[in-house]
Formats: sequence, C-alpha cells, structure tokens
Amino acid sequence: MHRYSDSLESCDLQFGFKRNRSTAMCTMIVKEAISLYTNSGSTVHCVFLDSSKAFDRVEYCKLFKLLLDRHVPPHVIRLLLNMYTGQQVRVLWNGVSSCNFSVSNGVKQGAIISPILFCVYLDTLLIELKKVGVGCFIGSWFVAALAYADDVVLLAPTARAMRTMLAVCHKFATEFNVIFNAKKSKCITFNAHKHLFAHAPYLHTTPPLFSIGGNNIESVSSWPHLGHLFNANLLDDDDILARRNSLIGQINSFLCHFSKVDVLVKNALFRVYCSSHYGSELWDLTNHKIEDYCVAWRKGLRKLWKLPYDCSRLNVSVVSNTVPIFDELCRRFTNFIYSCLHCDSLFVQSVVLHGISARMNSPIGRNVAFCSAHFNQRISCIGVSKLSSYNCLEMCNKRMDQLLVARADILREVLLIRDGILEFSSDLFDLSDSNNLILSLSR
Repeated sequence: MHRYSDSLESCDLQFGFKRNRSTAMCTMIVKEAISLYTNSGSTVHCVFLDSSKAFDRVEYCKLFKLLLDRHVPPHVIRLLLNMYTGQQVRVLWNGVSSCNFSVSNGVKQGAIISPILFCVYLDTLLIELKKVGVGCFIGSWFVAALAYADDVVLLAPTARAMRTMLAVCHKFATEFNVIFNAKKSKCITFNAHKHLFAHAPYLHTTPPLFSIGGNNIESVSSWPHLGHLFNANLLDDDDILARRNSLIGQINSFLCHFSKVDVLVKNALFRVYCSSHYGSELWDLTNHKIEDYCVAWRKGLRKLWKLPYDCSRLNVSVVSNTVPIFDELCRRFTNFIYSCLHCDSLFVQSVVLHGISARMNSPIGRNVAFCSAHFNQRISCIGVSKLSSYNCLEMCNKRMDQLLVARADILREVLLIRDGILEFSSDLFDLSDSNNLILSLSR
C-alpha cells in the first residue's frame, strides 16, 4: 500500500479512508456549496444516494482491470487475485458449519487494503461525474458529487442537471454491479433565501421528482449526512437538538456507572466520556439553540460536583477546571479550520479559503468572523495554529472577574472537604456548616 500509494490514490471528491480527511470536511463542503447557491438566489437539489451492500458487490474482474489501468504492477495484481479468488468461506449457524464455498465478489471485510480497493472501485463514478461537468461548483472546483466510502451525495442547482448526474450513476451501477437503493435514497430541495425576495411574494415550489433505476427518490425536509442532520432551511437546530439529547443520555449513563468514584476521578473521566461534541465544528455559532446544548453540559457538571441547581455557569467551569462549554465549541471550530487549511488536499484548502473570503455568505466565514471577535484575534490569525485546551482556559480566566474566580476556587476546596478528599481540622469550622458555605459561594 505504501509502495504503490500513488496508483491507489482516489480523487479529492472521496473523503473515506484517507489520512487527514474527516466526515466533517465532507459535510462542510456540502454546506458551503448549498449556502453559496441559496445566498445567490438559486435553488439546490441534494440527493443522498444509498448503495446496498456496496462492499460485497465489488466485481473482481472490474476491480483488477481498474488496477491495471492505474499501472499497479502485474505481480502485485496476481497476488491480490490469488488472495480473492482462492478464498474459501463457510457459514456457522447455531453451532453447525456449512460446507466450504468460494466467494466470487466483494472485498474482504476487515482487511487493511479493502477500503482502498473499494475507493478505487467507486472512483470511476466520481471521475465520470466530474467529466460531465454539471452540478454545483465553488469557484472552479467541482463539488457536485462528494463521497465518504459508499456514502455519495449529489448537488445540482437545476432539476435537469440532477437528472443528468443520476443517469451517470445508473450507468455506473449497471456496468459495475452496484445497486443504488431508491427507497433508502432521499432528496432535499434547498430554496433560495427568502430575504432575496423581499420585494416579491415568496413562492414555495413543489420539489421536482427524481429517480434512479426506474424507481422514484423520496423528497424529505431533513436527512442525516455522515452524522450531521440537514434540514431544508439549512439550519442547525435539528442537529443541535439531537446532539443535546444524546449528550443528556451520555451524562446520565456516566453518572450511573461512576457514581461511587471520587469526584476528582469522576471529573477527569467526564472529559473523556462526555466531551466528543461530534459535529459541533459545523454548527453556526450564533444559533441560539447552542445555549440548550450548553445548559445540558453545565447541568451534568453540577450533578457531578453535587452543586446547587442555581450555581452560576462561571462557578461550574472554574470548579471543574474545564473550559466553559461555549468557548470549547469555539475552540473546536478554530482547530477544525486549522486542520482544513493544513490538509494535504488543495481542494479542501480552497473551499475553506473561499468561505473565509465570502464572510457572511458562508457558514465558515460567519464562524471565523465570530471567533475572531470572541477570542479578540484578527481574522487572519484564526486557523494559523491549534488552540489547546490549556491556552483556551487561560484566555477564559483572564477575561473573568478575578474576585469570582477566587470564590470559585474556595468553593472547590470546600466541596473537596465535604467529600472527604481534603482534610481540614478547625474548631471554628464544622462540616455541618459546609452546605451553607457552599450555597453562599455558589451565588
């Protein structure tokens, strides 16, 4: 794989199983493309294609022919050919094994090279769609077809362009024995922003009908893409709500499993088990629904430290020695921009730079401007270097009222004394008074 990596490389439109690529990068480009067109007064049709058992339907003859076309040495192909055509499998059911039988198609599940071979197989479709040249573009970059492994999304500003792309997909499916399941595929139509029609009545048009393989694709108002929930308004409300509900479940499960662990260990484990914040780097940081997510996080910390319900948000972050949750979300976004700008893909870099230059007409541009003001940095400094949790916590502490920080530090010590982690002996202080002191310091 290392020796022939150039021959096995898939195009930039494929994000799956690649170093320095992520699901967030793929979804970010989808959002940037949709936002660019809708802000320019254009409708965007987005089709999420579902391929049935894609890994199992790879045809060996087609795959090895593609490897020959990519100039992989014949002796390497013969080795792979022997590995695949010579394999024998059997089915184990209820303790009884079937007879051995050969496998005639599909890449080996769990094998290291299987994802690479599948990306080579699917690359034919992405290259063909790019050659057709219809669909959405960002500048001169083709963004009408993006894939993460077998998850393919198509973007087109017109129904005619989308039908052309679906025809290409159907032709590929017929030739390469891939099945695109129309029943599980979905379409979302993103209409132009209403503010562009301030002087004219806004008409809601019925989404056009698309099909693949002779079967119609259902139009929906929301659908997940690589874990991020899209809706027809291109707002993050649904995704934030889903993540909030997931976070609450994680916190409750965490507190149940680690209820008998002392609070310092529990606090450290909380950062590990309840801090994924998956997909938050794609949220609009000005969305008011983010506060609901932050409230759920702070409630979890209050329960962990057994703090009063009305404990201020400042006390929660200082007592637990963690970055305030909203600052953490901003930090994650700036680090995501850093990873995009330092990615080895010129395609990803260009899309992000285009978004930053577009400012308020781009989700990336709006968030960069917001983080610039939030962290008191120039826009050109966002994404230049990674922002660590330690540095972010220092920045937060500097802008906090130092008297409140001192109160929170005292509160932390009282909590540790209450739980028996710190020893404290004084004739002037009784542990029975600790609850009153905690209530006083928490406000």
